Amino acid sequence: MRGVAEGGTGALQVHQQGFLAARDAMPLSPGIVDHDAVVARLTAVSGVRAVARRIPFAGLVADASGERTGLAIMVATELDREADVSAARVDLVATGRWPRARDEAAIGAELAKALGITVGQQVSLLTNDVDGVLNGVNVTITGTLLAPTLAEKKLVVLSLGLGQELLRLSHVTELGVAIDQHIDVEDVAPAVRAAAGTAFTVGGGGRRRARATNGRALTLRAA
Repeated sequence: MRGVAEGGTGALQVHQQGFLAARDAMPLSPGIVDHDAVVARLTAVSGVRAVARRIPFAGLVADASGERTGLAIMVATELDREADVSAARVDLVATGRWPRARDEAAIGAELAKALGITVGQQVSLLTNDVDGVLNGVNVTITGTLLAPTLAEKKLVVLSLGLGQELLRLSHVTELGVAIDQHIDVEDVAPAVRAAAGTAFTVGGGGRRRARATNGRALTLRAA
């Protein structure tokens, strides 16, 4: 058996029914509209340590001059809670630090290198909003991230508030759920599903067995 850290997502992920069936790779709908109530129910479940609201989406990163741009996979999230839910991702900060403020972001180290972006520089994030209209915001890069997976080489992590402004959204599309250390994810998942309700899907953890260890979710699979 081998353990694989669920550093980028958390032990479990919650989506609105129909989200995973959408044709787009990172759809902006259907979203979790009443997310405050859902988060409250999830955090009341015994064994749940933290819940982070998220919006994953695709976009472009442009350097300060606007001359160099690159495709990016962006995750707008509650930065403080994300540090709890995806602790392993925070450990992958290669230079600088994890972002904390609304106008701060972290970027994959390889993407930063390709665009000549360094810690402390201001960059522009561009994407189509929920109505398909191009929009952009400026952020200061506070850190670069190592990439345990191919997708995370192009990762940009920014604050949820700024991401909602960029996308002109009030809802979120994903909730990442962290489980207390030394608790089997499969033992908690049924209670999380019940708390979320039938309007939502709950996935993640291991196909066989997952355990949260030292605040991180581990997925155990056959070698």
